[in-house]
Amino acid sequence: MDSNNHTLLMVDTFNTLEIWQKLGAHQRAQLGNIQHVNDLLDLMDNIHKEWRRSANENSRLTNVNDKLNRQLSNYEIELEKVKEQNDILASKLVFANAKIGSIEEELLQYKERFKIARDEFKNAALDIPNVVRNGKRRSSSLGFLPGKRSKQLNDLNNLSEDDEYENAPPLLHKRSISDSHIMAGEKEVDQLNNQQSLTKYTATTTSTMDICRSPMVAYCPGWTKGRTLEQCSHNFVSINNLLSVVSTPFSYHCSICPRSLGIKRLKCKDCNIQIHENCEKDAPLPCVPMVKTPQSNNPKQRPRLADFCPDSQPRIPKEILRCVFAIERMYINNVGLYRVPGCDREVKELKEKFKKYEPKLEQLDSETITTFIKKFLRDLREPLIPFSSFKEFYTAVSNKNNDQVRYAIETLPLPNRDTLAFLCAHWQKVAMHSNENQMPLENLAKVLGPTVVGTDSKLNHLQQPIVDSNCHSYHYLEASKQVEILYALLLLDHSYWTSFYNWQPNNPSMNNQAEGTPRGMATTIN
Repeated sequence: MDSNNHTLLMVDTFNTLEIWQKLGAHQRAQLGNIQHVNDLLDLMDNIHKEWRRSANENSRLTNVNDKLNRQLSNYEIELEKVKEQNDILASKLVFANAKIGSIEEELLQYKERFKIARDEFKNAALDIPNVVRNGKRRSSSLGFLPGKRSKQLNDLNNLSEDDEYENAPPLLHKRSISDSHIMAGEKEVDQLNNQQSLTKYTATTTSTMDICRSPMVAYCPGWTKGRTLEQCSHNFVSINNLLSVVSTPFSYHCSICPRSLGIKRLKCKDCNIQIHENCEKDAPLPCVPMVKTPQSNNPKQRPRLADFCPDSQPRIPKEILRCVFAIERMYINNVGLYRVPGCDREVKELKEKFKKYEPKLEQLDSETITTFIKKFLRDLREPLIPFSSFKEFYTAVSNKNNDQVRYAIETLPLPNRDTLAFLCAHWQKVAMHSNENQMPLENLAKVLGPTVVGTDSKLNHLQQPIVDSNCHSYHYLEASKQVEILYALLLLDHSYWTSFYNWQPNNPSMNNQAEGTPRGMATTIN
């Protein structure tokens, strides 16, 4: 019995020890986990500090990078400017070298021409027969004092380069050194001039009689001479005038390029432009009579349309013809034609070029050309449809009476009528390509109506000033009327417009050579 109790006591003791060991091990494990957690917290704290330091460093480096990028962008912009300036300077250098070469070449040519001229003068002096007066033989010298050479050069300046003066007979006598011989020589020259004037008068009378005898079928009114505008090509003739170059070597310039002309040149018999032989391929078409640039004593006064037009029909300004033909040849499919504005600086440059020579329109944008046309029309003293004709046109359009519309058109002054007809036919061609350029007749009328159609607002403004509150609505109504009028004009037949500037044998529009058609005499076109 005691042994059994002892055994049980031993078992309980061992169990208790085992449990105690487990409790101790568990306690030690718990203490180890706390240390591990503390280490983990310390590590996380260090990592957080390192992250903050890295974030600050990253922010600093980002700022430095942004600063460097800005500097790089500035350097790139400066580099582009330097490259552009370098290109400009290079092009200027090339142009200057070419100009220097051209000037040197012209200088050599002029030296050769002066040498030839001196030889010609010497030969001419030797060929002139000596005149014996009072039993004395005249000197075989040139017959003028050294101090009077400017007189001889002035005489050369008065010589024309036209063919009728090129074939004129030379003077038969020279002036003597003595005063009495000078007076006698002047009388002889006067007699010779009278003979030449009589010869010219006889030739003119003969040519007039020949014209009267020519058949009427060959007579075509206007400068187109029975051709369409597209068929009006230049009629160049070669000119080799030495005297004009010797007397005034730098007075003539090519109408295509700004360089001066030499001895050999081409001159159009119809429009009188003079060009180099190698510039013939660049001669602008059609051939339009040259009109002197209008000069006004009052710079504030705008020019009239007639100042830019030829004297004969069709009376259309050369600038309008050149620009319209360039648009129809190269730019008619451009999107937004006449709607997209061009650069003001290029438009002003084009205007100045037209005053000096024929500009190369193929080197310009379509926006520049169309803006030039609109500015040309706006700068006139009166629009194509004058202020006084506004009521007549608007009444005819409101009544939808084409006969009244045609009557209003045909009673316009010839420059306004012909130019309006040419531009309306051109705008109809533009509208035919509306699928490409997105400019149908409606859009063209909206863009061009206020420019083409003049209103009576100026007259009304002088009589009854417009109240400020109604100003915007009045101008809007006025602009809508202008658009309505131009749209009605663009709806007319294309052949009706072309009949004003393309000559036909039975065309009354081209047969009327007066400045304006009297009211009541207009021809109705069915």
